[in-house]
Amino acid sequence: MRTFDEIVIYGGGSVGLALAALLQGSSDVPVRLYGRGLTAEAVRASGIRVKGLREGTYHVPVMADREPISSRSCLLVCTKAYDLKTVIPQIAGKVTAWPPMIFLQNGFAILDHVYLIMKNCSLPFEPLKAVRAVISLGAEKTGHNEVALHGLGAVYLQESQWSRDLEIAFAAVGLPCEITPDIEKREAVKGVINSILNPLTALYSVRSGELWRQAGVEERMEALIAEDVAVLSSRGMLMEERELLSALRQIASDTAGNVTSMLQDTRSGRETEIEFFNGTLISRAHERGLAVPENERLYREIIVHSGRKDQSHADHQ
Repeated sequence: MRTFDEIVIYGGGSVGLALAALLQGSSDVPVRLYGRGLTAEAVRASGIRVKGLREGTYHVPVMADREPISSRSCLLVCTKAYDLKTVIPQIAGKVTAWPPMIFLQNGFAILDHVYLIMKNCSLPFEPLKAVRAVISLGAEKTGHNEVALHGLGAVYLQESQWSRDLEIAFAAVGLPCEITPDIEKREAVKGVINSILNPLTALYSVRSGELWRQAGVEERMEALIAEDVAVLSSRGMLMEERELLSALRQIASDTAGNVTSMLQDTRSGRETEIEFFNGTLISRAHERGLAVPENERLYREIIVHSGRKDQSHADHQ
């Protein structure tokens, strides 16, 4: 028997819409979407319209705002990292016991952040119900219920009692999935890539595949990676600079037509996730007495470029 009865996609952003459509279209697991506002209205009325790799319209049931969630549901939490402080208490208010929650946010130390929030909720703290997943999915939200799918990368799942059934569901929709005991390394690799690819594409206002055409950008990437490797090494996580640069190139190539989430955010005037990318790297560097001037420069540039100085939660000067 499956370890859950349904998958609930929690969040109607680009990744949430893409996964809801993919899973509804190809997996035999029932899928529902929890979204709000105009996104929820549009999906209810017209389904999710996908362009790019998987053309089509997918009719996914949308949960009502006050509808409870069963503990036999498996939640794929697809919101922004900075929204978790409100999303997790929302989930706690819809359940009588924590359901399994798979966190797909970009950034470093996501589960540490999740645990702190769960501990302040009314439900008993159950850390095993929070599972980390790292996903490479080139998805761009182009309308309230529309998403352009530019690339399908791998999914890495933390080991858990629900991971095998999720692996089967992801594989059914064409997402290569690997259950790994070393999710921290996968998070770190993706975190380094996000901390370079996302802010640089936002600053240059280019798609992922166009980034290498910018003058001097590769030298800047190499300098950032050198700093990141030093920070990770100081925490006992050894990585090769060439390995990370190769992984960065591969993801950019696989999602060449993608508009990164940070570029989407800066174009829309939304808060970015820079604090969970470079902000976290800078904080960790300061804890170890390491200098990371390239990361600090990039961090400041994004704060200025986004025009949202209110999002700077730490002193990274």
